Amino acid sequence: MAKQQSTAMGDLTPTLKWGTVYAYGACGLGSWSPYLVFQAYYLMFFLTEVLGLNTYVAATIYTVTQWIKVVTMMGAGVAIDSIPLKGGKYRPWMRWMAILLFVSFVPMWANLGLGQAASIAVFIVLFTISMFAYNTMWVANRGMIGPMAKNSLDASMIAQGQQVASSAIGIVNGVFYVWVINLCVKTFPVKFAYSVAAAVFCGIILLTMIPLQAITKKYDLPPEEKGSKADAPKAKKVGFIDMLKTMSGPMIPYFFSQSISIAKDGFFYALLTYFTTYVLNNPMVMGYANTLQSVGGLIGAMFITTVEKTFGRKWGYIGGLFVMGLLFILIAYFGSTAAGFLIIRTVIAVVQGATGAFAAVQANDIADWQIMHGKADARAFIQSLSGTTVRVGGVLGSMISSFGLAALGYQTGTVPSETVLKGMVNLLAWGPCIVCILAGIIFIFYNIDDKALNEWRAERDAAKEAE
Repeated sequence: MAKQQSTAMGDLTPTLKWGTVYAYGACGLGSWSPYLVFQAYYLMFFLTEVLGLNTYVAATIYTVTQWIKVVTMMGAGVAIDSIPLKGGKYRPWMRWMAILLFVSFVPMWANLGLGQAASIAVFIVLFTISMFAYNTMWVANRGMIGPMAKNSLDASMIAQGQQVASSAIGIVNGVFYVWVINLCVKTFPVKFAYSVAAAVFCGIILLTMIPLQAITKKYDLPPEEKGSKADAPKAKKVGFIDMLKTMSGPMIPYFFSQSISIAKDGFFYALLTYFTTYVLNNPMVMGYANTLQSVGGLIGAMFITTVEKTFGRKWGYIGGLFVMGLLFILIAYFGSTAAGFLIIRTVIAVVQGATGAFAAVQANDIADWQIMHGKADARAFIQSLSGTTVRVGGVLGSMISSFGLAALGYQTGTVPSETVLKGMVNLLAWGPCIVCILAGIIFIFYNIDDKALNEWRAERDAAKEAE
């Protein structure tokens, strides 16, 4: 193990190897991106075109699914912290949930020829099971940051590895997932084609789970289990009341700041199609924007540890929000052309890639901070709260932008007037700007002493080694 100092942020020496970090990111969140993109872009289409549901019925079900994501994310953290499994606290959940995801997500995308009510019921049940499986797998993966990271720079390296892997795979996936879906639609009957595509994407998760389990084995297993798994103890159970006690201190500004900041992405999810179609008059720009976003995120990820060493995690994150807020304003003045919009979007992605990935490691800091102050190790529950901010922020941004679009006077089936087009541009610029600035201001109240926390981590690890 490399020599480790914990007197100040600049003196820390990472104990992880970059090969381990990038492999962990690629086999984890990186390899899950085809599944995520498939669900995000094709769920509504499946409900209307494959199940044949009325648009209003499909829209209602789609809205329900967004809240199912929120509830199951919270439930994931509760499950991991309160139900001990043998073989480690996090790894068993990842592998078992990967299997549950496959057996629930694949049939969810099939038209079984049932009546409308039965089809809806089966879909909701399978969607709920699959989202619980994925969210639990996600929380367990994020929870592994705790045992893997010996100090703050280790955690930042993990965040960088995940961001780099996700962005790099995202660039390839922009072509890959479309190719898979088109191939399935051409090869199989439409009522089963999307189910076959789902099997491919979930199969990738199952395959990459094998090396992911190997990579994380030495970090998650208790010392007495590393030699023999025969009589391995289970992970410690955390009571629900102890979990609730973690919703205090730095978790409060963290939760609200993250939820609000994620809303900026909700604006793009809801408005980008309208913006590229009617303002830029080129729907293909949407595809270019998504690709350049991955490229920008990849470039920005290379600077995560540099930003932390220079500004610290807290102020690096706040500074990133303020810079992105200013960049979003530029869309109002220079974003009405494809070139101008794509340049601004790429630069925003670079800044977000360099600073936005701190969310995962900040949640890990909160978990260690809670333990340092005598509270329970509810790391999974805290990571599930972190994941909940993503769900809440997405719903919040989409809701504001959707109602904002209606308030502008946009009507389906009509060509938007110049006033409506200008309103779209301003909404896409000033909406994300405001939420970024507001989120940055709230995060000023997030206070964790990095130096004290790293000193405590060093003492904790020294005590473990002494045992």
